[in-house]
Amino acid sequence: MDKKSRKYENNEMTMFGGTVATGIYGEKEILKSDWFAQRVLMQFENKMFYAPVGYKEFLTQLYGDYMTLPPKEKQVSHHDSKVWFK
Repeated sequence: MDKKSRKYENNEMTMFGGTVATGIYGEKEILKSDWFAQRVLMQFENKMFYAPVGYKEFLTQLYGDYMTLPPKEKQVSHHDSKVWFK
């Protein structure tokens, strides 16, 4: 993915962007820049937060039907770190 992202100079390609923070989703992480060009205010647990204007497209591209929980047995973490709170 890093190799693909370096193919264009910043001024040559502004239609797509992406993240290489984890890379677990591969090419699904190549995202349209206009999804992040503006923001919308949304409520989450009685608080207001900004989200990218293309949040639905972004979440759908990464997760598919992100509004439906998977069955209990498939609800697993994809992180490789463990955290404990005292």
